[in-house]
Amino acid sequence: FYHGKRGWLGDEVEKQVRLICLADEPDPGPKWYRRLAHTISMLTIFLALVVSWIMVVRKQSAGTYLEPIIKVEFSDDVNPDLGAFSGVYQINLERTRIFS
Repeated sequence: FYHGKRGWLGDEVEKQVRLICLADEPDPGPKWYRRLAHTISMLTIFLALVVSWIMVVRKQSAGTYLEPIIKVEFSDDVNPDLGAFSGVYQINLERTRIFS
């Protein structure tokens, strides 16, 4: 093995010995700065997603996405009394918070 590693037994043997050495001692992995850059980028993406989610939840609870006018039509088939509530309803702008 020693002679093959030094190339004394030919190029093909040296090539196979180097492949065996790589299998015994694999690459240790990414350097510390690559790992740090990857961690920082993943944390940045995660924080951006959390901040965006919080913004959407706050807008939903404030009623930003609510329609100002709702048209409701109940069928008289199941309960005839529900037909009286059919019509167009406008949202009360004084209280638009959903979760409060």
